[in-house]
Amino acid sequence: TPLPMFLRKEAGSLLFLEVNNACLTTYGYTREEMLALTVADVQVPEERERYKKMAEARPTGVIEHVHKKHVRKSGEVFDVEIFSYPLTLGKEAVRLTLVRDMTEQLHTEQILRDSERRIALALEASGGALFDWNVETEEVYLSDRWNVMLGGAVKETHTTFPELNELLHPDDRAGQYAAIVTLLKTGSTPLHTEFRVRDFSGSWLWLESRGSVTERDANGRALRVRGTNIDIMQRKQIEMALHEREAEIRKLNAELEQRVEQRTQALAAVNRELESFSYSVSHDLRAPLRTIDGFSQIVLEEYASRLDDTARDYLERVRAGSRQMGQLIDDLLELARVTRSDLEIDKYDLTALAREITQELQAAQPQRKVSVAIAEGMLVSADAGLLRVAVDNLLRNAWKFTGLLKNAEIEVGCTETGAGHCYFVRDNGAGFDMTYVNKLFRAFQRLHTEAEFQGTGIGLALVQRIITRHGGQVWAEAEPGRGATFYFTLPEPVEDAGSAGRVKAET
Repeated sequence: TPLPMFLRKEAGSLLFLEVNNACLTTYGYTREEMLALTVADVQVPEERERYKKMAEARPTGVIEHVHKKHVRKSGEVFDVEIFSYPLTLGKEAVRLTLVRDMTEQLHTEQILRDSERRIALALEASGGALFDWNVETEEVYLSDRWNVMLGGAVKETHTTFPELNELLHPDDRAGQYAAIVTLLKTGSTPLHTEFRVRDFSGSWLWLESRGSVTERDANGRALRVRGTNIDIMQRKQIEMALHEREAEIRKLNAELEQRVEQRTQALAAVNRELESFSYSVSHDLRAPLRTIDGFSQIVLEEYASRLDDTARDYLERVRAGSRQMGQLIDDLLELARVTRSDLEIDKYDLTALAREITQELQAAQPQRKVSVAIAEGMLVSADAGLLRVAVDNLLRNAWKFTGLLKNAEIEVGCTETGAGHCYFVRDNGAGFDMTYVNKLFRAFQRLHTEAEFQGTGIGLALVQRIITRHGGQVWAEAEPGRGATFYFTLPEPVEDAGSAGRVKAET
């Protein structure tokens, strides 16, 4: 009895492309009716949607063997055994499906023989070489695809297992033998091995072998093993290329780790030198400055009657220069500390911090009348000490450059951007020419003279390094005589079990 068979596309549509007469008889449809249906239509109703999803998700090129329940045109549900194989007809990738009606128990043996023949045809079409090994006689039948894979003429081959074993690469014979012995002893574990065989040109060809015991005697001893051999040379070449690439990557990683280690050691040496330099600046340079300032003061106090106005002015300039040099030393040390210190990130109230600093500025110059507006509820994630240094420098900058105004205004606020919150410090002071904005955050770069506004040019460099270390950005907008606005971003505060609701304004 012919086995029901149908063709459909390998991917995409589930429509029947072709069906044989046995398929029509089994399902009870006419050919026109059957070709108007999809494979999902012959599934039982409760399985149809799941089948469609599985068909869409299933990778192409796989062989399937499943047991399912199908439904005839009459509505009768019956058990089937499905064998499904990928094929290529012309340039079209299709899937051949064989259906075994499990209700016909009286014809089981004949159906099995027919299905084996059709499986063989499907495997031949997919490029696999069939083998049939008689364990007792050691005779092996190989389909014509075997010779084609080895580069020979199309013909069936009859050989023996020992002769076939001699074709294998010496390094693969032991493993192949062990796999076959396991198969013959247990029978429950299918044969699945990979090995090299010499082709007709003398080169080594990689094959994959799959098989199982199909016949046993009354004592369970294996009599026959059948299966397929498939050319996997292309896959092995890809695997070898990948292994070579992985080896190259491991080598590059090792070299990179070595360079990182060398770089780390070099950075550690630089840090030690910086620490040594900072110590030298802090101690060795301050001593002569104190000497210059101290003796200048003594001369001014004890020899004032002997000095004219010009001499006293010169000495005052010497003292002012020594004090400015001391401030430069302090600023340099602060810049180095910001670069080296470890960050301790926590949640802080920027509003409270800005309010505290402006109160300090007002207390230091109570004669000034400055209108200060600070937005409420500004919370950030930052290092407490460094955050204070940055905000202090920005506010002191605004305080300084509004010093000549009677109606000075300073605003600290927050605005929304596409990337999150952006904070700003704005003033209506002296401002600056945006042509020189690229100098703004460089150390010792000043856009105003010392006579106009005092300073060392370190403050904004400190701000940029602090904000950058937090992963944020800082920039400015200004216009001469119309004030300046400094913008900066900081990480958004993150609540956790240990710090939920905790807000710090580090003082």
